[in-house]
Amino acid sequence: MATVAWLGCIACRNGGYGVTPPESTAIHHVRWGQGAGQRAPHYLVLPLCANHHQHGGFGVAFHAGPHEWERRYGSEQQLLIQLYMMLENAGDMNVLPNNGGCGCEYCLGAWQELLGVTA
Repeated sequence: MATVAWLGCIACRNGGYGVTPPESTAIHHVRWGQGAGQRAPHYLVLPLCANHHQHGGFGVAFHAGPHEWERRYGSEQQLLIQLYMMLENAGDMNVLPNNGGCGCEYCLGAWQELLGVTA
């Protein structure tokens, strides 16, 4: 998960605010596909700054309004695909589970199918 944090907040990056320093980046376990009180596995995480994770208020922080947040920044599934592509470009797919593949187009296609989205 340290590699994911190193990439910085994905919402800031997509919004043109630059790369958030790793020490200011929180790891958000995605809520998609999880039941109440369940935490997603460590390979289903997004790097978010404190404002985009919990402290930014409605429409800015995921936990202050997930539906509005996804409307503004993209769904968790879409951002996971983007994150996996960023990790592939960085040459580090070690955050994926052992059966996650090598990061080639075939393996990323399998992840897209699993997540039910296209990049």
